[in-house]
Amino acid sequence: MLITRRGQALRMSEKDIRPLGRASRGVTGIKLSSSDELAGALRIAGDCRMLIMTECGYGKRVEFSEFSPHGRATGGQRIYTINERTGEIVGLITVQDSDEVVCITSQGKTLRVCANTISTMGRSAQGVRILNIEPPDMLIGIDSVAKEDEEEKKPETKGGVKSIAGELDLDGSDPEPDTEEETISDDVSPGESPDDQE
Repeated sequence: MLITRRGQALRMSEKDIRPLGRASRGVTGIKLSSSDELAGALRIAGDCRMLIMTECGYGKRVEFSEFSPHGRATGGQRIYTINERTGEIVGLITVQDSDEVVCITSQGKTLRVCANTISTMGRSAQGVRILNIEPPDMLIGIDSVAKEDEEEKKPETKGGVKSIAGELDLDGSDPEPDTEEETISDDVSPGESPDDQE
Protein backbone atom coordinates (compact mmCIF):
# COMPACT_ATOMS: atom_id res chain seq x y z
CA MET A 1 0.00 0.00 0.00
CA LEU A 2 1.40 3.38 -1.06
CA ILE A 3 -0.30 6.28 0.75
CA THR A 4 0.09 10.00 0.06
CA ARG A 5 -0.27 13.04 2.31
CA ARG A 6 -3.34 14.23 0.40
CA GLY A 7 -5.27 11.02 1.07
CA GLN A 8 -4.69 8.77 -1.96
CA ALA A 9 -3.75 5.08 -1.63
CA LEU A 10 -2.58 2.51 -4.16
CA ARG A 11 -2.69 -1.22 -3.50
CA MET A 12 -0.27 -2.99 -5.78
CA SER A 13 1.81 -6.15 -6.01
CA GLU A 14 5.51 -6.16 -5.24
CA LYS A 15 6.02 -8.15 -8.46
CA ASP A 16 5.05 -5.03 -10.45
CA ILE A 17 8.33 -3.40 -9.38
CA ARG A 18 11.24 -5.08 -11.12
CA PRO A 19 14.66 -5.39 -9.46
CA LEU A 20 17.06 -2.65 -10.52
CA GLY A 21 20.67 -1.69 -9.88
CA ARG A 22 22.01 0.72 -7.26
CA ALA A 23 22.54 3.59 -9.70
CA SER A 24 19.07 3.44 -11.28
CA ARG A 25 16.38 5.95 -10.33
CA GLY A 26 13.61 3.33 -10.07
CA VAL A 27 10.12 3.24 -11.53
CA THR A 28 6.91 5.12 -10.71
CA GLY A 29 4.90 3.66 -7.85
CA ILE A 30 1.85 5.90 -7.35
CA LYS A 31 1.06 8.82 -9.62
CA LEU A 32 1.16 12.06 -7.57
CA SER A 33 -0.55 15.37 -8.16
CA SER A 34 1.58 18.51 -8.27
CA SER A 35 0.85 19.38 -4.60
CA ASP A 36 1.01 15.84 -3.20
CA GLU A 37 3.82 13.66 -1.91
CA LEU A 38 4.24 10.14 -0.56
CA ALA A 39 3.56 9.74 3.18
CA GLY A 40 4.62 6.10 3.48
CA ALA A 41 4.17 2.48 2.46
CA LEU A 42 2.62 -0.47 4.29
CA ARG A 43 2.85 -4.21 3.82
CA ILE A 44 -0.58 -5.83 3.63
CA ALA A 45 -1.30 -8.25 6.49
CA GLY A 46 -4.53 -10.22 6.67
CA ASP A 47 -4.98 -10.00 10.45
CA CYS A 48 -4.19 -6.27 10.69
CA ARG A 49 -5.77 -2.93 9.83
CA MET A 50 -4.24 0.33 8.66
CA LEU A 51 -4.08 3.16 11.18
CA ILE A 52 -4.02 6.54 9.43
CA MET A 53 -3.44 9.80 11.35
CA THR A 54 -3.25 13.41 10.26
CA GLU A 55 -1.13 16.31 11.48
CA CYS A 56 -4.05 17.86 13.41
CA GLY A 57 -4.67 14.74 15.49
CA TYR A 58 -7.45 13.04 13.51
CA GLY A 59 -7.29 9.39 12.58
CA LYS A 60 -9.08 6.14 11.81
CA ARG A 61 -8.49 2.47 11.15
CA VAL A 62 -9.18 1.09 7.67
CA GLU A 63 -9.49 -2.48 6.38
CA PHE A 64 -7.09 -3.56 3.64
CA SER A 65 -10.04 -5.24 1.93
CA GLU A 66 -11.49 -1.78 1.17
CA PHE A 67 -8.95 -1.44 -1.63
CA SER A 68 -8.67 -3.42 -4.85
CA PRO A 69 -5.29 -4.05 -6.49
CA HIS A 70 -4.25 -1.70 -9.30
CA GLY A 71 -1.23 -1.39 -11.51
CA ARG A 72 1.64 0.88 -10.64
CA ALA A 73 1.86 4.46 -11.94
CA THR A 74 -1.88 4.98 -11.31
CA GLY A 75 -3.52 7.46 -8.93
CA GLY A 76 -5.00 4.83 -6.63
CA GLN A 77 -8.15 5.26 -4.52
CA ARG A 78 -9.27 7.74 -1.86
CA ILE A 79 -8.29 6.64 1.66
CA TYR A 80 -8.88 9.88 3.59
CA THR A 81 -10.90 13.05 3.10
CA ILE A 82 -8.47 15.90 3.78
CA ASN A 83 -9.55 19.40 4.82
CA GLU A 84 -8.18 22.33 6.85
CA ARG A 85 -9.49 20.90 10.11
CA THR A 86 -7.82 17.49 9.73
CA GLY A 87 -4.61 18.49 7.99
CA GLU A 88 -2.57 16.14 5.81
CA ILE A 89 -1.64 12.53 6.56
CA VAL A 90 1.61 12.24 8.52
CA GLY A 91 1.43 8.80 10.20
CA LEU A 92 0.47 5.32 9.02
CA ILE A 93 1.12 1.88 10.51
CA THR A 94 -0.49 -1.56 10.56
CA VAL A 95 -2.08 -2.50 13.89
CA GLN A 96 -3.97 -5.30 15.58
CA ASP A 97 -6.71 -4.84 18.18
CA SER A 98 -4.29 -5.71 20.98
CA ASP A 99 -1.65 -3.14 19.93
CA GLU A 100 -0.86 0.15 21.63
CA VAL A 101 0.21 3.21 19.68
CA VAL A 102 2.42 6.15 20.72
CA CYS A 103 1.75 9.53 19.06
CA ILE A 104 4.44 12.24 19.11
CA THR A 105 3.92 15.95 18.40
CA SER A 106 6.33 18.63 17.20
CA GLN A 107 6.48 20.20 20.68
CA GLY A 108 7.44 16.96 22.40
CA LYS A 109 4.05 15.79 23.66
CA THR A 110 3.26 12.07 23.59
CA LEU A 111 0.05 10.09 23.91
CA ARG A 112 -0.27 6.35 24.32
CA VAL A 113 -3.57 4.95 23.03
CA CYS A 114 -5.01 1.46 22.53
CA ALA A 115 -5.62 0.64 18.87
CA ASN A 116 -9.03 -0.93 19.57
CA THR A 117 -10.35 2.42 20.86
CA ILE A 118 -9.89 4.02 17.43
CA SER A 119 -12.90 3.60 15.14
CA THR A 120 -12.73 1.49 12.00
CA MET A 121 -14.19 3.51 9.12
CA GLY A 122 -14.59 3.48 5.38
CA ARG A 123 -12.25 4.83 2.72
CA SER A 124 -13.79 8.28 2.38
CA ALA A 125 -14.35 9.07 6.09
CA GLN A 126 -12.30 11.87 7.66
CA GLY A 127 -11.78 10.03 10.95
CA VAL A 128 -12.24 11.02 14.58
CA ARG A 129 -10.23 13.31 16.83
CA ILE A 130 -7.62 11.26 18.70
CA LEU A 131 -5.26 14.02 19.89
CA ASN A 132 -6.25 17.41 21.23
CA ILE A 133 -3.60 19.51 19.49
CA GLU A 134 -3.51 23.30 19.53
CA PRO A 135 -1.60 25.21 16.80
CA PRO A 136 1.27 25.64 16.21
CA ASP A 137 1.74 22.11 17.60
CA MET A 138 1.12 19.21 15.21
CA LEU A 139 1.53 15.46 14.99
CA ILE A 140 4.83 14.38 13.46
CA GLY A 141 4.85 10.60 13.90
CA ILE A 142 3.28 7.45 15.32
CA ASP A 143 4.58 4.00 16.13
CA SER A 144 3.34 0.83 17.78
CA VAL A 145 4.58 -0.12 21.25
CA ALA A 146 6.79 -3.21 21.28
CA LYS A 147 5.16 -6.11 23.07
CA GLU A 148 7.03 -7.69 25.96
CA ASP A 149 8.05 -11.30 25.54
CA GLU A 150 5.72 -13.29 27.78
CA GLU A 151 8.20 -16.16 27.87
CA GLU A 152 11.01 -13.93 29.07
CA LYS A 153 12.70 -15.56 32.01
CA LYS A 154 12.00 -13.83 35.29
CA PRO A 155 14.85 -13.21 37.77
CA GLU A 156 15.25 -16.03 40.25
CA THR A 157 14.42 -15.14 43.84
CA LYS A 158 15.59 -16.60 47.09
CA GLY A 159 13.55 -15.77 50.18
CA GLY A 160 11.93 -12.82 48.39
CA VAL A 161 15.30 -11.28 47.44
CA LYS A 162 16.46 -11.25 43.82
CA SER A 163 19.51 -13.42 43.22
CA ILE A 164 22.43 -11.62 41.59
CA ALA A 165 24.57 -14.68 41.04
CA GLY A 166 25.75 -14.55 44.63
CA GLU A 167 28.23 -11.80 43.88
CA LEU A 168 28.46 -8.08 44.39
CA ASP A 169 31.37 -7.71 42.00
CA LEU A 170 29.23 -7.74 38.84
CA ASP A 171 31.75 -6.10 36.51
CA GLY A 172 34.88 -7.84 37.87
CA SER A 173 36.55 -4.57 38.77
CA ASP A 174 37.09 -5.35 42.46
CA PRO A 175 40.52 -6.80 43.40
CA GLU A 176 40.79 -10.44 44.34
CA PRO A 177 40.78 -10.97 48.13
CA ASP A 178 44.13 -12.00 49.66
CA THR A 179 43.52 -15.53 50.94
CA GLU A 180 47.09 -16.19 52.08
CA GLU A 181 47.68 -15.67 55.79
CA GLU A 182 51.02 -14.71 57.19
CA THR A 183 52.23 -17.24 59.76
CA ILE A 184 54.94 -16.70 62.39
CA SER A 185 56.84 -19.57 63.93
CA ASP A 186 55.88 -20.38 67.51
CA ASP A 187 59.59 -20.51 68.43
CA VAL A 188 60.12 -16.86 67.64
CA SER A 189 60.17 -14.70 70.72
CA PRO A 190 58.41 -11.35 70.78
CA GLY A 191 60.58 -8.68 69.18
CA GLU A 192 62.84 -11.31 67.60
CA SER A 193 62.84 -12.00 63.85
CA PRO A 194 63.26 -15.52 62.43
CA ASP A 195 66.70 -14.50 61.07
CA ASP A 196 67.94 -13.80 64.59
CA GLN A 197 67.54 -17.49 65.55
CA GLU A 198 70.11 -18.65 63.03
